[in-house]
Amino acid sequence: MSMILHKAMMTLGGTPPPIDPYFANVVSLMHYETSLLDQKGLVWSSGAGTPTITTSSPLVGIGSLLCSTACIKAAGSTSYCINAGADFTIEISVKFNSLPSGDTATLASMYNGSGAGWSLQFRNDSPGSRLQVNLTGDTGTSSMPWSPSTGVKYDIAISRVSGQIYWFVNGVSLGSPTANSDGGNVAATNIAIGGLDFSGFIQLCNAVIDEWRLTFGVGRYDANYTVSLPFPDS
Repeated sequence: MSMILHKAMMTLGGTPPPIDPYFANVVSLMHYETSLLDQKGLVWSSGAGTPTITTSSPLVGIGSLLCSTACIKAAGSTSYCINAGADFTIEISVKFNSLPSGDTATLASMYNGSGAGWSLQFRNDSPGSRLQVNLTGDTGTSSMPWSPSTGVKYDIAISRVSGQIYWFVNGVSLGSPTANSDGGNVAATNIAIGGLDFSGFIQLCNAVIDEWRLTFGVGRYDANYTVSLPFPDS
């Protein structure tokens, strides 16, 4: 599989709007321009803390989600589970305001206890600074060394293709893919962006977040690609 290139729709007298050939596989898509509108219909609200839409130096467009140790959440279901062996892609733009010291910043999650659910994290604990994805609660783990800085925008993509997880920042691979076919259905729980919010267990990040897209059934990338933002709405 080669990297995905956006196709175009012909229009009269203007730049053709981009089209996502896998839009039907997208289960959540957000731009944070003026609200928590999800283009795929998920209803989001404040989770832990007080997340806000900020128009001050947005990462993309006119607004971004400010998660100063706060997150947003939506009611989850099996529709948002990462199934064992299934291809998927998680994409998110982030600018860290601060980095955890010996700890974890969860960027997105659907966590239902130590043995179920998924999460995407930046971890700054042993064995070192890294991106990490957990696909069965606290296990089913794959990670890739990564050392971000504060105040810098990063476009992160995690893509599983045929049991191999590929790691990208700003369209550039972080290293060789890691083998991982974990996952599974979990009982209904919150899906969260900007953190993890489950039954009183809170794990947040201090960051500005933008351009969120969750795609199931398709691993979009297995080679370096050119990031194109904002993501298409069709």
